[in-house]
Amino acid sequence: APTGAIHTTSGATLVRIDTEGTRRAMGGLPVVILRAGLQAVLLDACAQLGVEIELGRALEEVRPHGTRVRVRTTVGEGTFDGLIGADGIGSAVRASVMPGDRLRDCDRVAWRAVMKDGAGLVDRSWLTVGTGLQVVVSPAPEGLVYWAADTPGCDTPARDGADRRDILRRRFSSWHPPIPQLIEATAAEGLIVTRIFDRRPPAHLRKGPVLLVGDAAHAMTPDLGQ
Repeated sequence: APTGAIHTTSGATLVRIDTEGTRRAMGGLPVVILRAGLQAVLLDACAQLGVEIELGRALEEVRPHGTRVRVRTTVGEGTFDGLIGADGIGSAVRASVMPGDRLRDCDRVAWRAVMKDGAGLVDRSWLTVGTGLQVVVSPAPEGLVYWAADTPGCDTPARDGADRRDILRRRFSSWHPPIPQLIEATAAEGLIVTRIFDRRPPAHLRKGPVLLVGDAAHAMTPDLGQ
């Protein structure tokens, strides 16, 4: 049976995911992992490879130094064979590759949450799309659920102590179950609410020994990330 689908707001199925086709093409199925779990896996791999990890170093300046690169941080500076900018959409490394480049406000708001699924609301992944709105839901390890909504930029919550879920209730109360139930089961303080930005596609991902990867290289809106 399919483990995922795309639905209309009423719950009608637009697309069913062919898991066998995915399994044959990829040699297996995608695995859902939360960011903290992924970071733990990467940290463990670094330890096994003898890679030294140093935290609390904010980047201040990047400048070419022959075929190498000189990097200054808040705790010192050094010259290296290469620099990989994997520092996200607000990348400080990107400024050295594409000076003058700016974030673009997409006039959209992202709502994200991870919650315990004590009521057994979610047993598969799906995406529900409406007019200018969408919700993606997925089971996660250890009985958790990850869900995220995408709404217009005017939905930015006020900072007056009001329940920020009221915006989601207004937007999604008529959508198919268990979307309204997920909103109610999520603590208001557990919601991560951020405006959505992207960046224009870069002319190049590398400049000398400096390389951009991930959102630092090609940040995109969440719907394209799917």
